[in-house]
Parts: sequence; C-alpha cells; structure tokens
Amino acid sequence: MLAGLFGEEPLAREILAAIEPTLAKVGADGASAIAPVAAGMLRTLRRFGLRAEAERLLGLLQQAVSGKGTPNLVARLHTAGALAFLGEESRARPVFEEALGVLRTLDNVPDQLKITRALARSLGAAPIEVAIAGMAELEKGVLTVTDSFNTNTHVCLSVLDFAEAIVLGYASDDLAIDPTARRHLDDDEYLVRRRIHKDLQ
Repeated sequence: MLAGLFGEEPLAREILAAIEPTLAKVGADGASAIAPVAAGMLRTLRRFGLRAEAERLLGLLQQAVSGKGTPNLVARLHTAGALAFLGEESRARPVFEEALGVLRTLDNVPDQLKITRALARSLGAAPIEVAIAGMAELEKGVLTVTDSFNTNTHVCLSVLDFAEAIVLGYASDDLAIDPTARRHLDDDEYLVRRRIHKDLQ
C-alpha cells in the first residue's frame, strides 16, 4: 500500500509477487486470519493501478479458505466484499448466497453474529440492488437471535449486536456511492496521484 501511495508501482508489484507463493501455503487457519486485513488492503491497491494483482491475491485467499466452518466462511465473505468492490460481483455473489443459506439453518448465536457482521460489511461493496436484497434477507434473522447472558432479563445484547451490524451495513460508505461512480473516483485519484508523483520527480 505504501509503495503504491508513493508512486512506486514497480516496487509494489515486486512485493506482491513475493507475497503470492507464501500466501498460497498459509493454509485455511492462516488465510482466515489474513483475510480481513488483506481484503481492505487489496481494495486500496485498485486506486494505485494494481487491480490485476489484487484480484489474483484475493483468488488465492478464497482457495485457501474453501473449507467448511464459520472462520472459513467469514474469511470468504471478506474476500467476496473486496471482489465486489473491484467490480467482480459475479464471483462475490455465490459467497453472499452461501452465507445467507447458512444463516437460515444456523442456531449457534455467536457464529450467527460473526457471519452477519461479515456479510453486512461485504454487501456494502456490492451493487446496490444486490446489497439491499441481501440486507433485507439479513434483517429476517433478528427473530431467531437470543442469548443466555445475565443481562437478558433487561436487554438482549445479541439482538443489539445484530441490529448494529445491520445498521452499519446500510450506512456503509461503499453502499452510499454507486459502483460506477466509485470506479471513476478511484480512477481520478490514480491519475491525480500519478501526476503529482511525476511533477515531484
């Protein structure tokens, strides 16, 4: 990210090329830990003209977390959100649908909340019609959320946590800007940044 920020695109590509073989070997647990950070970082790389490299690394992460279980699904959702941000909505949509399907049958509340938070955040990067439809499906899950915490006689913290995830999904900065407009803004930022670096050299 720093290499791209300072206009050192050849260095950024060199670093990414060195990361790729390592990323392919981290396994599911490592990829699950890396995905939330990497997804945010790789979305930023598009603004520096490194879209192809970002997509390639996201593909490696998705392969590494292709197994079952909540950590793998949450990691896939992070990468799906980044892919949607990059305009690869067709690759992201199956992960969104998978997560919604899991939530319909899952009765483990902590896992429900983890998936809901990740899905709401990721949907924010999808085209608005996909995001709104997905968020509407997510809202239905509030009817099944409860917990056995000692606060439950007064307030159900899990319901508050669930509602917060939904609100933050709707209030996402990504969702507020049309994907086409977002791409234009990113392209403009890239061109302006490149001009600044050229003038400074």
